[in-house]
Amino acid sequence: MDDGVSGAAIFRACYVELPTISGDGRTVTAQLIFPDDFAAFAGHFPEDPILPGFLQVELALDMLRRLKMAAELKGVGRTRFFLPIRPGWRVYASLVAQASVGFHLELKVDGEVATVMEIAVG
Repeated sequence: MDDGVSGAAIFRACYVELPTISGDGRTVTAQLIFPDDFAAFAGHFPEDPILPGFLQVELALDMLRRLKMAAELKGVGRTRFFLPIRPGWRVYASLVAQASVGFHLELKVDGEVATVMEIAVG
């Protein structure tokens, strides 16, 4: 079922805490758990499942779209993957608005940074 929010069907069951905007309006946060049967894990990789990088980008866009803060991806800048995100792990996602038209994405698992990424949106 499409509820008109891009990516919503993909992430709907994963959100533990839906995206919210901080008091200063610059930070968006959410919490998710990707279940063992999350479709992306089947193909990436069957013997050693991890959350694909492109879905981490789509997650950031989904968070922004749910709050009507972005329409489309313009580009992905500096990206670092420190930890693979595995099935069942609780992921804390944070997007901080940058001075330009982009956001700094940080995904953490148990307080450890898993991914950092710069994304430009329009």
